[in-house]
Amino acid sequence: MSWCLCASLGNTGLQVGLHDGAWRAVERYSVAELRRDGSWLQTLQRLLSVSGLPPGECRRALICASSPDVAPPADAIAQLIGVSPSLLGRDFTVPMPADYAPPGTLGQDRILSGYAAQAMAGRPCIALDAGTCLTCEAVSPAGALLPIAIAPGLPALRAGLLATAPHLGVGLQAALSHWDV
Repeated sequence: MSWCLCASLGNTGLQVGLHDGAWRAVERYSVAELRRDGSWLQTLQRLLSVSGLPPGECRRALICASSPDVAPPADAIAQLIGVSPSLLGRDFTVPMPADYAPPGTLGQDRILSGYAAQAMAGRPCIALDAGTCLTCEAVSPAGALLPIAIAPGLPALRAGLLATAPHLGVGLQAALSHWDV
């Protein structure tokens, strides 16, 4: 059976999922670690090995990057599975108008979040995404994306607090220990 690789490349994390009608494998990686040790290809090889999906049967690879400046691991993916990945915003777009200025600067991840929320809940609706940043988007009754807010997420809040008040680190670590931040 053919399968698809889906990747969400955020500011600090990479989430990769392999789908063949059901999610076979989903993992999260630190972007800083992957860039530092250059292990994009090894990481994807391990994920494929765990999933049992043969690389030659991949039919599509899709990447959503939070920033157009982030270089997705496109070469590593193509080398491993034989399919060049399509990048959201460059190779295809989400069919959803967005009321945002300046135009073209809204992250593709935020547009996709609103689109997915609309697909799941109908419209109007609100989409929240908690990653490096906490983002909030509304989808109007007409289907337009209305970006509401962006704020630091738990990893950014943690880093900022530890940088400005390191003496709070012990209590902060205990409070956040059940989250992966």
